[in-house]
Order: sequence, then C-alpha cells, then structure tokens
Amino acid sequence: MKAHSAFVPRPNLSLSWLIQSITNIQVPTDFGTQLKNLIHYTQNPGKYSVGPDDLKPGHEKGVRPALLKSIIGQGHPEFSSTRQQDAHEFFLHLITVLEKEERKTPNLACSDDLCFEVEDRIQCNASQKVLYKSRKDYCLSLPIPLEKASNFTAAKAWEAKKSELEAAGEKIKPEDYVKYNLSLGDCFTTFSSPEVIQDFLSPETAQKGTASKTTGLKTFPNYLMLQARRFTLTANWQPKKLDVLLDVPDVLDLEHLRSNGLKPGEVELPAGPTEAPLEPDPAIVENLMNMGFGFEACRKAAYHTKNGGTEQAMEWIFSHMDDPDLNDPLVIEQPKTATSEVTVNQDDVQMLCAMGFTVQQGTKALKKCDNNLERAADWIFSHADELDQEEPASSPSSSLPDGPGRYRLKAFISHMGSSTACGHYVCHIRDKEGRWVLYNDEKVALSVTPPKDMAYMYLYERM
Repeated sequence: MKAHSAFVPRPNLSLSWLIQSITNIQVPTDFGTQLKNLIHYTQNPGKYSVGPDDLKPGHEKGVRPALLKSIIGQGHPEFSSTRQQDAHEFFLHLITVLEKEERKTPNLACSDDLCFEVEDRIQCNASQKVLYKSRKDYCLSLPIPLEKASNFTAAKAWEAKKSELEAAGEKIKPEDYVKYNLSLGDCFTTFSSPEVIQDFLSPETAQKGTASKTTGLKTFPNYLMLQARRFTLTANWQPKKLDVLLDVPDVLDLEHLRSNGLKPGEVELPAGPTEAPLEPDPAIVENLMNMGFGFEACRKAAYHTKNGGTEQAMEWIFSHMDDPDLNDPLVIEQPKTATSEVTVNQDDVQMLCAMGFTVQQGTKALKKCDNNLERAADWIFSHADELDQEEPASSPSSSLPDGPGRYRLKAFISHMGSSTACGHYVCHIRDKEGRWVLYNDEKVALSVTPPKDMAYMYLYERM
C-alpha cells in the first residue's frame, strides 16, 4: 500500500506511542485507533507501496481507509449511507467527530490546526457606531461572483444556447462548452465586500434601519481550508453546479483580511438586540399552504429554516411530520443582546430532569440549543459522552494558533460530474518534492497538469 497526507496533525507521533495508546478492545470500530493507523501510513510513504507485478510503476494501490470512513459516518443519516455526499459537509462532520475524540484521547489535538476565528464588523448607518462579533470556523466558504468573470457575456450567451440545444435534444460537444473565467482573488473580494443589512435594530437609536457588515479573519490557522461554492439554486429550487474555471495561485497572501477589533476613533454600539424577532416569510408560508400543509406548520417551517426558501422549509416539514406539536401555534423567540448569555427556562430543565438527566446536564443542553427544548432533547441524546465534560472558560481565540496569513497550496479536492446529485471526488496533493499526486480511491499516480481551476475545496499550508 502507499499513502500520503496533506495534513498530518502531529508529525512527531511515534509508532510506539500509537501502539501504547490503543487501549480500546474494539479496535476495528475505534475511531482513534483507525486514525492512528492512517497517520502511521502517512508518516511512512513508500514503506507499504508494494503492489502486484501487473501494476505499472507509479500506479501502486494506496491505502483505502474504508473502515475509518465507515466509523466516521456511523449513526449519521447521510454519511452512513452509500448515497452521493458533499465533501464540504463531510469535512465539517469529520471535524465534529475529531473534536469529540480529542476530549477523551490525549495528544490527539489536530482540529485546532484547521480552526480560525472569523470576525464580523457591523456599523449602524444611523449612529455610525460599530459592533464586532466573532465566531470559530474550520472552512472558509467563498462565493463565486459570476458577474466578475472576464468572459461574462460569452459565458452567459452560451448558457442560453446550451438550454436551447438541450431542449431540442441535440448532442453537445465538450469542446463547445464556455465556462466562466474568474480568479480566486475575485472570490475573496466579494467575501470581504460590505454587505447591507436591512431592518437592523440599532441598540443606539432603538429604531430599525440599515447597517453595513464586513467580514475578516481574526486569526489565521496553520492550515486553511477553502470551499469554492460551485453551486446555485435554479428557479425550480434545484441545485445546479456552476461551470467555472478559477485561477488559483500557489501562494496566497491574506493579511489584508486580518481584523483586529475596535479601531482608534471607532465608537462601540451599546449592548442590546441588533435584530428584530424573525417573522416567517409570508411568501414561503403561502407556497407551503398551497401544497396542503397547515398554517402553523408552514409558519414553523419558514421560521426554523430562517426564511431560507420554500425548498428548505418543505424539507423541514417532511422531517417533522411526526411531531405531535407540529400544528401548535409558533412561539417566536426574542433575539439575544450582543453580549447576553443564554438564560435557561427552569421548567424546561425540569422536563429534561424527568427524562433521567441531571440539572447540570439539562442546563448545558438548553444553553447549547439557545433555550430550545426540542433541540435540547435531540442534542442531549446525541451528545451523551459530552454531558459531564466541563466547558472551556477561555475565549474562542485564546488557544487558537495564529501567524502570518501567507500560505502555499498543499492539496485540493475536485468533484467529477455535471450534477451535485451524482459524480465522484478525487484529491490532488503536493508531495515533499513539489510534485502533484492524484488520489482516486485506492489508485495513486503522478499528475502532470493538476486541474486546480476546477476544484471544489482547497487546502493551504502556512509558509
């Protein structure tokens, strides 16, 4: 077998430590053990690359961690199945699994190398005062602004012609396709551009108005994962893959995105709600009611999907069809202030206690779920191993790695296929000699012209 890794969490791990730390008797189903096995393979490239004689040089079969993938997806409704999955969603689920494992396994702190803090700057246009909010993330999701394509007119015209050819049943030649040409810099420009917030409830004026929001990075991780959002929704609410070629540089300097909080001369907004209570979108409610669903169920669907659209709301209804309170009146939560802590409802705590949990466990679940009893009940059953663990007292960025925002491209993941509902993922990784290596399931080969411009996710390593 042959293996390689773009991201080895702790390169000084020794085989003796790996063996000594395997204490779980259920080795085949233990996530930590299988991950350590994979790490061992990645730290010994070539040691296991002894393939059959009929394989061509450079095409030896590689490590295929199917068991590890099965363990990661265990219990998840999508990732435990064989259906087509989204690589970005799987990556975030993997991070969740890693975080759980890190709490119980010493020396396995690898998710921090990918973690960074995003900071939003919100400026009230009425008072000109500002508010800074930060949050942790593991992947920077970048929009693809088609309107900035250098060949926008030609690509738009081709889309119309393509639709006509498909409607007529004519065959389209691959060489006839015209893809939008953009740069990764265009994506970062759109990401950091000011965004207007409507119906902003100013804590200063207590009036609704507008605000300007910009986003930056408060910390820069050791490894930065990027997602190029190569999809959109059609008029029929169907996901569509974008035909885009991205000019992706090997070296990336993102220091211009660094955010350091309140600047000299800025005045901070006072604490208070910054948004009005969310009201269900009447258009979404009407669309759902036309499908035959009840009024309150439709309002709940729009509310709990944050007015994300008819399709999302419909999926919410289908997943809650068996809820006994589906058609009960909607209770709209009041927004929290910018600095407020979640105050739990003691009646809800007692209801969780009646299910066999302690006051501390019930309180923790309600805080995790913004005092939503239904979500807290789901959370408490799916996080049984975390109920009695202490919460870190430090601020989000206090323990996160930080350094210069200058990176070199290390790996990228590409989706092969014309639709988001089907296809195949492959990965390209740059090795120590600077060569690009293609990983396609268990097949491993050198890549002469790596298709960086067509990738879905990019992994950059700090220089």
